[in-house]
Amino acid sequence: MKHRLIFFIALFIAACTYGQTEAAKEDSSKIEITRLPLNSNRGDFSPFLLGNKLFFTSGRVHRYGLVYIDADTTKELEDVFYAEKIDTLHFKHVHYFSEKINTKYNDGPLCFNASGDLLFITGNDEKRMLKDVEPLDVFMAKKVNGHWEHPTSLPFCTGTSTYCHPTLMKDGKTLIFSSDRAGGFGGMDLYMTKLENGTWSEPQNLGSPINSKANEIFPFMSATNILYFSSSRQKGFGGLDFYKLDFNDPFSSKVLLLPPPFNSSKDDFGIWVDSTADYGYLSSNRGTAGDDDIYLFENKYSGFENCPGQKKPTFCFTFFEESTLQAEDTLGMIYEWDLGDGTKMRGLRARHCFKKPGNYTIQLNVIDKSSGALFYNELAYDFTVEEPKLLFIECPDTIARGKSTLIDSKKSKIPGYTIKEAYWFFGDEKYAMGSSSQHTFKKDGNYLLQLGVDARHDSTGKYKKFCVQKMVLVKDSLWIKKHATSLTKTSWPPPKKGETKYQGAKKDSVNYRVHLGSSKENIPTDSKIFSGLKDVKKQKKEDTYTYTSGNVKKLSDAIPYYLTAKEKGFKNAAVIGFYGDNLIVNQEKSMKGEISDAGIISVEGNASQTFKTYTVWFDFDKSAMLDIYKEPLDSLCDILKKNKKLGLMILSISDSVGTTAYNLDLSRRRAASVQNYLLKKGIKQSRLDIIPLGENVPTKYKQQKNIVISNRRVELLLVKKQK
Repeated sequence: MKHRLIFFIALFIAACTYGQTEAAKEDSSKIEITRLPLNSNRGDFSPFLLGNKLFFTSGRVHRYGLVYIDADTTKELEDVFYAEKIDTLHFKHVHYFSEKINTKYNDGPLCFNASGDLLFITGNDEKRMLKDVEPLDVFMAKKVNGHWEHPTSLPFCTGTSTYCHPTLMKDGKTLIFSSDRAGGFGGMDLYMTKLENGTWSEPQNLGSPINSKANEIFPFMSATNILYFSSSRQKGFGGLDFYKLDFNDPFSSKVLLLPPPFNSSKDDFGIWVDSTADYGYLSSNRGTAGDDDIYLFENKYSGFENCPGQKKPTFCFTFFEESTLQAEDTLGMIYEWDLGDGTKMRGLRARHCFKKPGNYTIQLNVIDKSSGALFYNELAYDFTVEEPKLLFIECPDTIARGKSTLIDSKKSKIPGYTIKEAYWFFGDEKYAMGSSSQHTFKKDGNYLLQLGVDARHDSTGKYKKFCVQKMVLVKDSLWIKKHATSLTKTSWPPPKKGETKYQGAKKDSVNYRVHLGSSKENIPTDSKIFSGLKDVKKQKKEDTYTYTSGNVKKLSDAIPYYLTAKEKGFKNAAVIGFYGDNLIVNQEKSMKGEISDAGIISVEGNASQTFKTYTVWFDFDKSAMLDIYKEPLDSLCDILKKNKKLGLMILSISDSVGTTAYNLDLSRRRAASVQNYLLKKGIKQSRLDIIPLGENVPTKYKQQKNIVISNRRVELLLVKKQK
């Protein structure tokens, strides 16, 4: 650095070095600094990007192998070089710039106008050189027919003062440069001149607070009119530091010291900034060798602004269906939704929030209110609760101070895009990259977490940025424990827009039948097992026969057939729907139960021994079983113990005296009395099925009192155990 200052700035005062060190943590800045591979073992500095060519000043050997050495310092003199850009970090072969621009003295730094056919460059003015003074001039050169003309010194470069480091504003007529001419604030100051009527105006000092008693050098004006420059003023990081000023409003804007890693404890100077301010190039001697090198700076976390807030997520849906059952309440039937996750809700409309994504089987069933048995499956279909297709920050809403916390985005999805990179903004001037991050907050407070992603479109391949933000509260662990009951936790997954409603397909021209069961045997429809049932039909599919009773157009008209089938012992009886003779899709889910030939079950080991039904009678309003029934029940237990494939159906009935609810409860107690006796005899409960029918299955009436006297009973039916 010292040799460049000797030749470029004759009156430059050596800068003081302050004790501050660079801010160090890799996640403490959005900016990443990388040394360019094109640097040489000589000084390389003051980059300027024009199109895809990076121009810079260097003391390296040029194409002829010549190096000009200063006679007094034995240090190489600088020339301008350039290299074509491959990407922001990599460049092709370095080329020596025009021989008409470079001279045998120091040349550079330089700047161009927007079209690249006009340049301004710093160089030694041979005409003004004296024995002990080598002043610098700002030269201007034009490109004519693709070739550069010889540079000419600007008219105000006179006397023994130095004029150097030009930068041109986007209007192409305003030039800012550094000079130690008389009347300044001390050392090198920044000046401005304008091209008016073909002549450059007398330079005007930019004044305070831009200029100071120290040296202000290496200015650069960005395309957005932000003035960057280097200064050795106090309260910096040491050596030369970068400062900036918004030149769109220079009188009210403040001069700002750029933070690390732009600045270091070394000399930082010669900057070029892209119009987006997301990347650029600078020079510094911060490297271990102490030489001037060119560095790329990039904002790894750029482009994430106006991020939407993350809402408290739910995953709720409303399911509804039009009724095919008229006045179901008066018929003893009710609609019930089975939502596939263990939740059941009654009614034609159900609103339900699933806990997590997955596949669920949704069913709408008509249920027998008295027994809870399935009467009819109105509809059934598979329903997928998908992972949400949007950005989502997964972490606690309240985080313990000083403890590492996992902050995750792995479940985030964007329709039509593939997420390629994720960026985290923790709200405490710390940053990270990756789909998840372990972060520790050191202070209490509210922090705005931001997640930004670069995503590539699946069809076009173009990249787009997306982001979301979420507020978190940071407190110590004791505070969190004390307030645990009042704190909320963000659930997963995020909400859809509004509720989604799903409706089953309408069923026109449907006929309803009561499914009785299936059998591998070809049982005749006039068999005794079907006695008392009307309109019994048989259908064969592959090697299995299915049997139904009834054939009606209205669902409510199927109820008598259903009740009769239950009374006759078909415990898996359920109504199913047909289009003609074709089963409606998904109705097979209601088709359960196996039936055996003729309703008579052969007992293993003794083919002649059979058992149809047996009745246990009870006294009025009593549920205790009489002792006279113990002996026949003991015989029944022997049969069950010898034949493990048999089960027992316990149908319990009451008379019609009292309320319906009371009689249903009484029938349950009577069935339990019989079941408990059998359990004590060693019969497993899984082989005993109770069906409480209450007063719904009358047989005989006493005309004078209109009371069902034969309904105080429990009927036992020995059946093959259902598969």
